[in-house]
Amino acid sequence: LANDLVDAMSIFTVPVVLGSGKKLFADGSAPHSFKLTRSRVSPNGLIVGHYEREGEIKIGDTTLAAPSEREIARRKRMKREG
Repeated sequence: LANDLVDAMSIFTVPVVLGSGKKLFADGSAPHSFKLTRSRVSPNGLIVGHYEREGEIKIGDTTLAAPSEREIARRKRMKREG
């Protein structure tokens, strides 16, 4: 990544926690934007995500949409009923 030689990558996510963990990419890796092109989930929960280069880094909006009236009513009911 630091030398801009990666066009695609597959990232395997295993549903196991092993202590404090490790960084996926080393310090000094150049910033790049990738898009998820396909993914698979195995029966034991392993997730394989395939990513391809997308171009410039884009700053996106990660805010959630406002809940609908029906969702607000459901939340109130759940709070009331426990």
